[in-house]
Amino acid sequence: MTGIQRRAEPILKRLPPGPVRGAEIGIFKGNLACHMLTARPDLTLYMIDPWGKIKGQEIPPKLERLYQRGVSRTEFAGDRRIIIREFSPRALRHIPDRSLHYCFVDGAHELRNVRLDIVAAYMKIKPGGWLCGHDYSRPGVRQAVDRFVLESEIPIEVDTAGTWFARIPPDQKAEG
Repeated sequence: MTGIQRRAEPILKRLPPGPVRGAEIGIFKGNLACHMLTARPDLTLYMIDPWGKIKGQEIPPKLERLYQRGVSRTEFAGDRRIIIREFSPRALRHIPDRSLHYCFVDGAHELRNVRLDIVAAYMKIKPGGWLCGHDYSRPGVRQAVDRFVLESEIPIEVDTAGTWFARIPPDQKAEG
């Protein structure tokens, strides 16, 4: 099993049958997005990553190549992917609240950035949906996730490949 499969399988097993809306924060080369879109032909996926796009600055060539790779890797699902090339707190404003079955957080791994991702993404998850991510073993990620657990009183499950999952209670509305 590849690293991408170890990340994807815990997400896939938690998704409901039928059409699904999800988001991935931190696309990098598009490997996970490609796997998810392949495995779930009924998935509409928001692909969120700035890929070096900062207002008023030139995009570094390496990051532009990563963006192009992510776009080409998911071209087969062009009508089911929505690419938002912005930092996640701003990008998530384009997504209606309580509309996602899951949001997978795997962007920047520093405490502040993960915290911003979690807070912004939480509002977008449907009751019964999943706020989840990768690299729980990394200190910044673990601190941000543990803080979310303390504040929300929503427990997390840690699965394979350092993935973590918090299920929004079915009867709870996401609150900011």
